Amino acid sequence: MKKVLAAALLTVALAACGGGGGSGASSSGGSAANGKTVFTGTGGCIVCHAVQGVSTGTIGPELSKIATVAATRKPGMDAEAYIRESLTSPSAYVVSGFPDGQMPADLGTRLSKAQLDDLVAYLLSLK
Repeated sequence: MKKVLAAALLTVALAACGGGGGSGASSSGGSAANGKTVFTGTGGCIVCHAVQGVSTGTIGPELSKIATVAATRKPGMDAEAYIRESLTSPSAYVVSGFPDGQMPADLGTRLSKAQLDDLVAYLLSLK
């Protein structure tokens, strides 16, 4: 009975915070809706990256399906880990066809932890 109650409470908690079920929430609890605001505003991502219906940048890789593509970029690294590394250590892996050094290396320190978590959640929602 306790296990059933705990599972029900977890389901309610995840639904309330937008987690689980492909909502784009990262495991660190970021908000995809807030992350879109970071992407289009504070983060400045729209200048370089294209996302269908959101931005048309051409300097960096197209991100409309990054949640799906990210899991295939580095063996042994899941999509969330790859996206987070790309934001905080952009030279760790550079997508073929794009020069190293284009992505701001200080994004991980310019954004707060919450903004970074939100941005990761937003990018994870792009499938």
